[in-house]
Amino acid sequence: MRAAGADAAAGSILADRDTGAPRRRPMTPAPTAPRRPTVSWRAIALALVLIPPNAVWVVHSEVVWGITYLTIVALFFNVVTTLFVLVLLNHLARRLGATGLSRGELLTVFSVLSIGCTVAGNNMLANLIYHLAFLPHHATPENEWMALLGPHFPSWLTVDDPEAARAFYEGDSSILVRAYLTAWVAPLAWWFAFILVFVAVLVCLNVLFLRQWTSVERLSYPIIQAPYALTEPGGETLKSRGFQLGFAVAAVAHLINGANYYLPSVPIVGLRIEDISPFVTTPPWNAIGWTPLALYLWVVGIVYFIPLELSFSCWFFYALAKTQRVFGAAVGLTRLRGYPWGYEQTAGGWLGLFGAVLWLARGHLRETFRPPARGHESSDSPIGYRLAWWGLLAGVLALVAFLMAMGFRPWVAVAFVLIVLATNLTISKIRAELGHPQHEFYYVSAEPILVTTAGPLSMGHRSVALMPLLYWWNRTLGSHPSPHVLEAFKLAQMTDTPPRRQRRLIGAMFAAVVVGLVSAAAALLFAGYRWGVEARFLAYTAIPYESFGRAAGRLRHLQGPEPLPIVGMVGGIVASALMMGARSRYLWWPLHPVGYVLSTSGWIINYLWFSFFVTWAVKMCVMKTGGIRAYRRLAPLFVGFVVGEVVVGSLWALLGVVLGRESYGFYED
Repeated sequence: MRAAGADAAAGSILADRDTGAPRRRPMTPAPTAPRRPTVSWRAIALALVLIPPNAVWVVHSEVVWGITYLTIVALFFNVVTTLFVLVLLNHLARRLGATGLSRGELLTVFSVLSIGCTVAGNNMLANLIYHLAFLPHHATPENEWMALLGPHFPSWLTVDDPEAARAFYEGDSSILVRAYLTAWVAPLAWWFAFILVFVAVLVCLNVLFLRQWTSVERLSYPIIQAPYALTEPGGETLKSRGFQLGFAVAAVAHLINGANYYLPSVPIVGLRIEDISPFVTTPPWNAIGWTPLALYLWVVGIVYFIPLELSFSCWFFYALAKTQRVFGAAVGLTRLRGYPWGYEQTAGGWLGLFGAVLWLARGHLRETFRPPARGHESSDSPIGYRLAWWGLLAGVLALVAFLMAMGFRPWVAVAFVLIVLATNLTISKIRAELGHPQHEFYYVSAEPILVTTAGPLSMGHRSVALMPLLYWWNRTLGSHPSPHVLEAFKLAQMTDTPPRRQRRLIGAMFAAVVVGLVSAAAALLFAGYRWGVEARFLAYTAIPYESFGRAAGRLRHLQGPEPLPIVGMVGGIVASALMMGARSRYLWWPLHPVGYVLSTSGWIINYLWFSFFVTWAVKMCVMKTGGIRAYRRLAPLFVGFVVGEVVVGSLWALLGVVLGRESYGFYED
């Protein structure tokens, strides 16, 4: 995957708005100006204090009330809103004569808070907790789950007290009952330890690749453009007319739509059509399936900063996937189970991208094995490469040992861990290079890859039965910590944070994960025992039914590898490799392999594709008519779109949490 070229070079919005030239610092800085703090202790402390209320916000918005899914996107909505409020308070404090927080400190709060919230969302901790108490309360003679799965489940990792499970799902009780606490403490302690080791491995991986991606390939990190602009010294972005216009347009639209939720007489600002397929009734065209037209301004804002080739590829391959469905219906291919094997194509495409990540970094990785010069370790690395390699090895062995202690066969445990880590590493690279606003990868990770290529028969009964306990780890990767760790290091470098302060940032990451885990678990358990998961929780309660149902079905019909899905996976690898080869050989090649895999990675692309199309068309016109200068002059407008929609939409979700009721959801409600 090559650098994004001129398009990516235009990715920084911190350019002079009149000339388009990069801003230059004064030739002679003021001698009395002290160095502004970056990763300071007060910034870390503030971030840790903010994690518990944000965890409660996330749990109640995503899980309890199903209002808005705050953490399944690249920029966590609640964290951006918190940063925006802090920036406003910071400017107010400075007007009143206080010192306030520096840009580096504000971005430290953003980074640490983001990492603390990665574990709080429904794609990680909520999903895990749903599974731990699921079997005792939901196994019946009809589904045979207890007979098929129960004997293989380790009691030290699950809640095996039927009464504790019943009260959690039915409610009208309290987690503070001693028997209930006892049932949860030991399993959660083991899983929390597992998650901490997982985060340590991700930190080591990102340290090893940080210099390659930041200094060698010079990736543009589009995702962090908005928070970086928000914290601009002097508030120049906030003061710009473009930002204020974009913020106002997005904010007013969602103020009106939120008011409509509570007062239906208020007219609604229509930003999406849920499905256009009912208007397409003639075969074979009606095979397109569910196809919404949704315009999300925060997506428009982020896509504006990604290369044109990616935004084009995402909507183009989405349309191509729909064409595959229509073609299959026309010639009868839909009779084949799983056609057109979109998930398998995505999995193969990601394996191809992972290979490209390693290939491009091969020279740098060789350098990391060489001993450093005396008294000098890589100057831009938070920790030494030798320590990172040893930490990576120890962490991988610990994760594999954990899975083997659960009961997985050794080769399954090794393969599972390596596939999860490979996927996380690839996501970090793709976000740093291309900045996709959301990466879902539903049913594209370790479990389906192993089941497809190896087959349940060779994996063994116990390994197949244990898969539901890892469903939280590989169902979707929308909120996994890896890209947030990488972006935290990048933001630290952008604010001239020395490596020793970056080491302090690593400690803050682990503290954030611990605080996030404890806070989110407490919020989930208090809410579950008070109201009942199945009585009140309005979102994602069906996830365990997916995992347990699939595991039981595989045990009833043990099979070997599936030929046709494997062909789809190989096709994904080949397609990805061919596109990467074409991109390296022909500068005019318009298709990006990342767009190919993202367009088939799950159901969320259905919501995003139209925003990609609109932004691609707008940016194409801007670049054709005004060039990079016009692109940069319009950049604050699109930052305003992001911040305006996210802040107002998140505040509606917060209102619902405070009121204890359903509320207006501006995204995937």
